[in-house]
Amino acid sequence: MSTSSAPPPPEVTTEPTESDKEIARLRERVKELEARLAPPDTVTTLSNEPQFSSIVLFGADGNLATKKTFPTLFALWRKKLLPRDIVIVGYAREVMNTEEFRKNIVYKAIYSSAHAQRERRRFLQRVHYCSGQFDDAKHVRERLAPLLAKLEQKQILGDCASDDEPLQHRGSVQSRMVFASSDDSDEDVPVPVIPR
Repeated sequence: MSTSSAPPPPEVTTEPTESDKEIARLRERVKELEARLAPPDTVTTLSNEPQFSSIVLFGADGNLATKKTFPTLFALWRKKLLPRDIVIVGYAREVMNTEEFRKNIVYKAIYSSAHAQRERRRFLQRVHYCSGQFDDAKHVRERLAPLLAKLEQKQILGDCASDDEPLQHRGSVQSRMVFASSDDSDEDVPVPVIPR
């Protein structure tokens, strides 16, 4: 028996096609993006100061908020993907207090018999409400800043202050409110940072 091996196929050297060039360019772009999104090499240490996390939901009494946003926030909170001490502030034009907002809007949005009442109650304790107009950033700032400062102070004090108690130790609050606005143009609008 003779075994003859076939000669290897000749190497085909061709110029890269436009498709090959595009794939290579996209691979490079993916590497760049992965590098930008990679966690930093240095580990940042958290200070011992209390952290305050809040979400302000504009249009909080609207259809999108009740059908999608609040159920999603509740699901994230239940799965511990949001900080347990997060504060969620609903902002809308409708005049109502926080308890009415929790009962009539948020509770109905997150209710499911599959979830324990205790989970809903704890989540609802994290939800607050502020009413006001949207058309003026100054008005929004004037309405939200005092509420966020009060909620942050309560958080730092361990939620021991009631809504009616005056704030104390105001000097320890270290947060900023950031507002972005946009008109119909495609130009970037600078984001003012308002220190408190």
